[in-house]
Amino acid sequence: MGNELRNRSILMVSYLVILATVIEIVSRNV
Repeated sequence: MGNELRNRSILMVSYLVILATVIEIVSRNV
């Protein structure tokens, strides 16, 4: 169960990193 929680947190962190990268690219293009 702890392993599943760690996988979920890793997925959330990577999602936040991708989201931040997309926002940075969009704001840079504007």
